Amino acid sequence: GDIIIENLIKYIKENELGTYILNEDLSKYTSLKIGGSCKIMFFPKDIASIKKVYKYILDNNIPYFLIGSGTNLLINERYFDQIFINLKDINIFHKLSSNKYLIASGCKSAKVALELSKNGYTGIEFLSVIPGSIGGAIYMNAGAYSSDISKIISHVLILDEYANLKLIDKEECAFGYRSSIFQKEKWIILGAIVTLRKSKYKDAPLSKIRYYASNKRNTQPLDRKNAGSTFKNTNDLNAWQIVDILGYRGKKLGGAKVSKKHTNFIINDNNATFSDIYNLSKQIQFDAKRVLDINLEYEWEILK
Repeated sequence: GDIIIENLIKYIKENELGTYILNEDLSKYTSLKIGGSCKIMFFPKDIASIKKVYKYILDNNIPYFLIGSGTNLLINERYFDQIFINLKDINIFHKLSSNKYLIASGCKSAKVALELSKNGYTGIEFLSVIPGSIGGAIYMNAGAYSSDISKIISHVLILDEYANLKLIDKEECAFGYRSSIFQKEKWIILGAIVTLRKSKYKDAPLSKIRYYASNKRNTQPLDRKNAGSTFKNTNDLNAWQIVDILGYRGKKLGGAKVSKKHTNFIINDNNATFSDIYNLSKQIQFDAKRVLDINLEYEWEILK
């Protein structure tokens, strides 16, 4: 394995495909500030570079993990003998026509929403309260205020399982509630084409964003280390209601704590370890099944 990784590093260097850090601390890349380290953290500099490296990874069967802003990611405190691909430098934000934009995966969701709303576009305001990057938002079909990213996307730009560049249309993405085809396929999301419309009142989108922001501040523990909603909502009840019914509001386990402000948030309250957070979430899941016969599914991505 080491020789292959060394060759990969050589390949990245010689072809100037981006920057990388060896044995990088993963806790720096997650909003929970928890995590071990990885063999190599790679930052491709553009789409051509990631295409080359992904091809190399596939041809040589190198284990990899794709990381966005790490805002709904729980990572174990161990050594990951693999390459982490970080798309933060793939951040083109390009106007294609009067109501179409190409937005790359590395762009921050909230920043994009703000920028476009300032210009009088509507339909994207909900994205202002979604932490993290566009790539992660597409992967999760992130949403808020009864909208989600699938509502504004027309196409997604991907590298497929052979590292071919493809533009796939929305129908192929199989978007559902916090789900998409990208969770099943070995594809890398590079960005999306979004279609928006101009608001009748130029200042309306921005005032909506202000309303969303204050609402979020009042209802979520934004001042604490968190990874957003822990569980997906169910058909009958919101996840926070389930956690509350089970009596977990404010419950602690080691340094982990169920937020009193929003019970679907498990926060890193006091130097929580992976086990603290994970075990607390598992207890909730177990009780939901035992007491209410509800299967709570994670909204988080968990790297054990």
